[in-house]
Amino acid sequence: MSELKGQTVPKRDQSKSRDRAKPVVISHSDQQGPPLDFSFKNIETIEALKTEKPRKGNKNYKKTKDGKYSCSSLRLNNNYLENISGIHSVCLEILEAPEKLTWLDLSFNRLTSIPAEISTLCSLKIIYLHGNHLVDLPAVLRPLKMLDGLYSLTLHGNPVEERENYRYKIMAHLPHLKTLDFNKITLADRKKAEGMKKKH
Repeated sequence: MSELKGQTVPKRDQSKSRDRAKPVVISHSDQQGPPLDFSFKNIETIEALKTEKPRKGNKNYKKTKDGKYSCSSLRLNNNYLENISGIHSVCLEILEAPEKLTWLDLSFNRLTSIPAEISTLCSLKIIYLHGNHLVDLPAVLRPLKMLDGLYSLTLHGNPVEERENYRYKIMAHLPHLKTLDFNKITLADRKKAEGMKKKH
C-alpha cells in the first residue's frame, strides 16, 4: 500500500498485469539467419540443393520445424551450374520465405542464360553473376528489369562485358542500380546512359 494525499491507494498488482498481457511471438521470419552457403560444393544442377548440405559457417543456420532455412541471402558461387531453371521451386522447398531473399550469389559458375523465373524472387536487391558464360545481354537484362528493388549487379567476366557501351546499356535498362560490377554509378554515368537510351 502507498500514501497519496492522506489516502491509502493500493499498489498495482504487476503479476496479474503480466498474466493479462498478450505474449509476443517471434517467428523465424523476424530472425533471419546467416547466408545459406552452398559455394564450392561442386554442384552441377539447381535441384541438387534439395539434398546437398550447406557449408558450415561461424554462425549456426536457422531452420523452421519443417526443416526449411530462414535466411535472406543465398550463396551458390564457385560451382558448375550451367542453368538455374527451377530455382523458384527449389527455393520454395528449402527456404522458409523465398519472397524475402535479398541477395543471390551465382558468380563463377557456367551459366549461359538467366531464366525469367528469377523475377519471382521479388525482393532481390543484390545479384552477383560475374565469372559466367553469359553472351546475350538483352536476354540477361530482360528478367532483371522486373526486379524493382535491384540496386547492385555484377556481370563482369562474362562475354557480355565485351559489348560496346556495355556498362551504359545496363544502366539504361536498370535505372534503379546503384552499383555495377562493384563500382558506384555516378550522376555522370546516369546522364550518359539516359542519352544513349534516347538515341535508340
